[in-house]
Amino acid sequence: MSQTPHFVDALDEQSVATLSTMIGKEWGGFYAIKVPVAPTHFTAWERIGLQLVDECVRINTEFLDLPLYEDFDEDVGHLSVDTAKSWRSRKKDVTLHKIFAGEVIGEIKVARVDVRYFVREFTMWTLSTVWGVVFTLDSGVIAIVKDTYQGIWLRALIADSLENLDVHLATMEWTQENLEAEAVGEKFEAELSFISVQDFMGD
Repeated sequence: MSQTPHFVDALDEQSVATLSTMIGKEWGGFYAIKVPVAPTHFTAWERIGLQLVDECVRINTEFLDLPLYEDFDEDVGHLSVDTAKSWRSRKKDVTLHKIFAGEVIGEIKVARVDVRYFVREFTMWTLSTVWGVVFTLDSGVIAIVKDTYQGIWLRALIADSLENLDVHLATMEWTQENLEAEAVGEKFEAELSFISVQDFMGD
């Protein structure tokens, strides 16, 4: 009996190390574009810069080619984190939003989605993928997440607490109704979890 394929998209060690150094630092804001129809959502193409006092931390997305199934023609978005002295963007509508500026980063969590794909009740594959990173500040949270599982666009989401964060994008594409898929017995299950970045240290 063949083993069910398990695909993993995770943050690399350097990204985890960079995030861990941000804890306790002063938040300055983030570089993105306003989303007019969603006042707590901001967006950017391929990367979002997070402004600290003396540097800019960049959350980047790129394609990760995972052969989830034979005719799967859309890659999974892979996140990474690095630093730069300053932020540069060729897009004029990307601006610095100073939401929660001056507050201290108290905790950082990695948002992970675990997906299971079934055909006629048989598990065909499972996928563990990073949806984004959540920063807890003195008076709220900011999450930098993939707009879709392909991760071409990123979003910055604002909320007064983790419990009130808009997380519908995390599982929407896997679990939205698809009558054609259901007719042939296809089904997805997706679960979102938040893991402290400190739990990844030393792995």
